[in-house]
Order: sequence, then C-alpha cells, then structure tokens
Amino acid sequence: MDRVEFAYLDRFLNDPIPVFGLARAGRGFFLLDRRGLVRFRQSLGNPTPPDQDGRSLLTPLSIASGPLAAYLLRRHVPAGADYYNVGHANLSRWRLRAIRRFARCRVTVLIHDVIPLRHPEFSRPDATASFRRKLKAAAWEADRIICTCATTGADVRAALANLGRVPPMVIAPLGINHVEAVPSQRVTELLAGRPYFLAVGTIEPRKGYDFLLDLWEDMHRTRPKAETPCLVIAGRRGWRNDAVFRRLDSLPTIGGTVLEFSDLPDGAIAALMDDAEALLFPSLAEGYGLPTIEAAARGCPVLCLPLPVFDELLGDYPVYLKESDGYSWLGTMDGLIKTGRQRDRTERRRSTSRRPPEWESHFNRVLSQPL
Repeated sequence: MDRVEFAYLDRFLNDPIPVFGLARAGRGFFLLDRRGLVRFRQSLGNPTPPDQDGRSLLTPLSIASGPLAAYLLRRHVPAGADYYNVGHANLSRWRLRAIRRFARCRVTVLIHDVIPLRHPEFSRPDATASFRRKLKAAAWEADRIICTCATTGADVRAALANLGRVPPMVIAPLGINHVEAVPSQRVTELLAGRPYFLAVGTIEPRKGYDFLLDLWEDMHRTRPKAETPCLVIAGRRGWRNDAVFRRLDSLPTIGGTVLEFSDLPDGAIAALMDDAEALLFPSLAEGYGLPTIEAAARGCPVLCLPLPVFDELLGDYPVYLKESDGYSWLGTMDGLIKTGRQRDRTERRRSTSRRPPEWESHFNRVLSQPL
C-alpha cells in the first residue's frame, strides 16, 4: 500500500492543478499545501525528520474537533475537489462525511482487497471488525471505489452489497515501479554462487511460508547439502505466525540453505529476482499479488497457487501448483535449475519476460472517468 500511496502522491505533485494533503500527526492532522507536500515527499526515507516549525504547513487540523476540521477544510480546499484515499488508513464515516459534505469534495477510495472479511483466520485478531467499519464507511460515503483487478472487484462489490450500498466502481490495475538492480553484498556473499529460489512478502499465515520451510526441510533430509538450492526470504515478520517464526529462528537446522532478510531495499530485491531460479509464491489469498507481477516483468519464473487473481493478471506465465502437492513443487524447481544451467540465463529472461502494467495506464483509467 505504501507504494500505491507514493505513486498517487508523485502523480498529483506532477500535475499543475492545486493539490492538498491530509497528513496524520499524532492525534491530529495537518492540511498541507503543495509546498508542504513536496517537503513531506522529500522527507520520506530521510532519517532526519522534517522541522516542526509549521512554516510549510497550510493549516493544522484537530482530529478531536470534527466541526473545526470541517470548517478549515471548507475554508482552504476549493469546492468540487476530488479526495483520494488509497491506503485503507483514516477511513471512518465521520471523516469521509466531513470531507464530502462540509468540504464539498468528491470521495474516491481504493480498496485493495477484502481478505480480512473473506479470510479472518489470516488476519490480526482485531482486523476483521476494524476493516468492516472502514468498508462500511466507504460504502456509504464514497462517491467511487477503485479496485485493482476484476477478480478483487467482484469480491469488493459483494462485500459492499452486504453493507447496503455499492458506489460506482472503476477497475484499474496497479503499475509497477521500474527499479534498477543493486545487488546486496551481504546477500551475495552468503549465497556464494549457489542456485536459489526467492520468496517475497510479509511473513504472515496466508503467504505459505510454512509450506516452503517444509519443502526445504524435506530436501535437507533427502539430499546432500551441495545439491540443495537456497531459499531467500525477503520480508518482515508479521502476525499470527509464531510457529513459523520459531522455525526461522532455528534456521541452522535446515542446513544453512534458508536465508531470511527483513530489510532489503527495492534494488536488492530486484537483483535477487534477476538471478533467482524462480519466485515461489504459495499464497492462499491475494488481492493483487504485486511481487508476482514484478517478477514476471523482470523475466523471473513464478511458481504459485492457481488463484483466480493470478489467472487474470498473469495468464499462463506462472507455473500453477497445488499447495498439497509438494512433489510437483520440488520436481518443477529441479527442472528450473537444470534448465538454467543448460541455457543462457539472459536468453531465458528475454524469452519469458512479460510486459508489466504501467502507472500511466492506471491513472488514465482512474482520472479519465469523471465522478
């Protein structure tokens, strides 16, 4: 979601029309003008926080005073402005109602998925109730909903219908960022030239990391270490996955072939995709599955479960395998390693790469359809 918010911020800052931003600050909000938004964007990724003198801010808003917030929005934001919420944060009926009615803005909300409703077993304990409230706010106060693919759009439409209202909807696949590969010296030294497979994403129950660890433990038991590829896990530890965390904490028992990294920058992950035998993505539920699209764009083979969202977005590019069929996963991985050794890797990438969705196309769809 952070990447989507960055993409929208950059797109609107590059547009000459007036732009404002609501920035969360403690228990309140700051209403930023263009200059403030530019400074905010520049501060992202900067270890030194921006100064707090307020000179770059248009007006501070108090979250505790709804009428005052509505008054200040009405005073500074032109009537008929479009408000975009694309990150699932700060979605409540009173906020959206104030923005729509008192600030006279048209409200667009991007819903990434409804996994907390469809699969509460994969979410934080309090996530389902919280997400239902957010979705209800979007149902009753949004003028338009954005979904990132038709498959997820159908799920969102059904969930909104259960809440009593389905606003107009636009389907606009997300673009991917063009990232230059910058290999991590730390990762390169640990891999030491061995073949490896890559897994990208938060370590949470639905991502299937327990299944991948099962595969590597099986290989460790049945093969010499020299014949066992590495598994590189690039993702932060999430929630409700203590058993997997305990297994990762005892990684030496898997023969030193599983490597976990929680802080790799985009350039290092891009470099890993360029040289991986494949991206392994046994996720049980996805709203979009951005790592699979990024991998396909770089020509990295993808192994995943046969989810409808992957069929829509990637077609026949991935190898679709069932989670219950570990034998087929291992056989496919062995075949990829053999193919990689027999054929020039660059040529293999050139023949398998898939044209990625572009942000320009996303924004053309979103911004060309008037509210």
